[in-house]
Amino acid sequence: MTVDELCVSALNGHIPPNLTIEEEVFCLRMCRLYEKFKRGEMNTESARLEKQKEIKKYNDSIKMREFRAKQTLHTTAMWKEIESTSSAYRLNKTIENVDKLVDAIDGKVHKWKEI
Repeated sequence: MTVDELCVSALNGHIPPNLTIEEEVFCLRMCRLYEKFKRGEMNTESARLEKQKEIKKYNDSIKMREFRAKQTLHTTAMWKEIESTSSAYRLNKTIENVDKLVDAIDGKVHKWKEI
């Protein structure tokens, strides 16, 4: 769901089903914010600033989830390559296989992709 859709749901006091954890937390925070505003505990300007902070937190949490997912893929690929090259070395102890193993350990085989 988009930020706007989540905000509309929160404004109506409704938490949609099947949200990601980040979406659910954002929606709950926005529900709390809208309730505070409706009760008069916040003025328009402070509510606007708080909403901007919550949107930033939400976007940051999405970026962090994506980063962690990419990091997991990278780490998995790295360990697969290390396992493969170490097995090749155990079967055939050559300088070439040592070089491949060292490259895998150093991360030269699978370069870290920019995020």
